Amino acid sequence: ADIISYIAMFVRGEVDFLDPQYKSYSLYYLPTDAPINRENRFGYVLRDIDSEGSEELLLTSGGYGELYDYIDAIVTIKDGKIYPIAYEGGARNRFYLCQNNIISNEGSNGAAYSVSKYYRVVDGKLIRIESVYSEQGKDCIIWYNSVNHSEPKQISTAEAEQIQSNYVHQSLTPVIIK
Repeated sequence: ADIISYIAMFVRGEVDFLDPQYKSYSLYYLPTDAPINRENRFGYVLRDIDSEGSEELLLTSGGYGELYDYIDAIVTIKDGKIYPIAYEGGARNRFYLCQNNIISNEGSNGAAYSVSKYYRVVDGKLIRIESVYSEQGKDCIIWYNSVNHSEPKQISTAEAEQIQSNYVHQSLTPVIIK
């Protein structure tokens, strides 16, 4: 079945993402702030983000004032099976679709600890192209940058902000499922 078929099956009640078989793909927990059920609203966007000719399913539950712009999960279906590409998005671990089909994964573990990772999707997997992260130093926050899994190098706050500004989030307009 294709992605649209799975969505239609879910809406009709034929596929239940509350079923434990989906737990390993974290679809069981979507949207991340409340388990999927037919009373919660969430949406989806179909987009060919890996340029392989088939659309991936971007699931979004919105919230936090961002109106569905962050992504809870990205999945694809091959040979009739669901395969996760990115999942477990949420308040402190968000996925965004950026220009040129780059996926941004932005997270935080407090004021001094944040990370922004940027990926391309290749063969159904996230391939990191760059990351920027911070950690608490003795008297300040220290920023680092890594390109293509290279050894991280320390950078200034201005350099970190410049790198992050290179990855512009796209606004999503999902089909809303009630």
